This record gives sequence, structure tokens and C-alpha cells, in this order.
Amino acid sequence: MAITVYFSWTFIKQLHNVPGINRKTLTALFLQQGVIRFLTILIWNLEGSITVKVCG
Repeated sequence: MAITVYFSWTFIKQLHNVPGINRKTLTALFLQQGVIRFLTILIWNLEGSITVKVCG
């Protein structure tokens, strides 16, 4: 969780320095990264269970 906070915070700071870019809230970034993390873990677990069924 600390890594997510760090990268979200630095990303928000970078967005404030770029003109013409829609600014995202910290909550929106947490939700976006949470969805990406969820999908990554889901795919990783599916790959693991398929490998066990095929090889075992």
C-alpha cells in the first residue's frame, strides 16, 4: 500500500506541473491502480491454477 501511495503522490505532483492535462484526484488514482493490481493478481492466479491442472 505504501508503494501505491508513493507513486500516486508523485504522479499527482507531476500532473500539476503539466499544463493542459486533466488533473486526477488521489482517489481516482487509487481506484485506477487498484483495478490494475486486481487484474494482475487475478490473471496470475488463473495461470497458476491452469498450470497445476495441466501438469498435475
